[in-house]
Amino acid sequence: MSNNEAHGTQHGLHLSSVGVSRVSSGTVFMRDFYSWMNYDYGVQTQTENNLELSNIVAIDNGAGFLPFMFGPSADSHKYEEKYFSFTNSLIVSASDVYDCSKEGRPDVYNAKAEGSRRWKGRDSWIDGSRKVHHTGII
Repeated sequence: MSNNEAHGTQHGLHLSSVGVSRVSSGTVFMRDFYSWMNYDYGVQTQTENNLELSNIVAIDNGAGFLPFMFGPSADSHKYEEKYFSFTNSLIVSASDVYDCSKEGRPDVYNAKAEGSRRWKGRDSWIDGSRKVHHTGII
């Protein structure tokens, strides 16, 4: 997948392989993605595949990038060599033109069950006067 954009969503790019067959190559590629002003994450991954991200631009998101890789199960007493790469990309926490007072919560949070599942770091404060803006690899 390449040359796409996400704006004003809960997660800009949400890549999940939970409950689906793994790709035959073992590696998922994502290129040329622009993610801006998304409420929780610019890029969020949850995969048991290798992951190669390149030319990703994530600006003014709640958190820029959350990579999460898993598998095989610890109960199986097996392991796999896995990797992810993040190249030629840019994450900006809060740009000069970003104004969080103009930002509203996504409609998904109007549902009582969904509100409890949201990322709690979004409402963190530093010294009581400035909201925390996360960036980089968490």
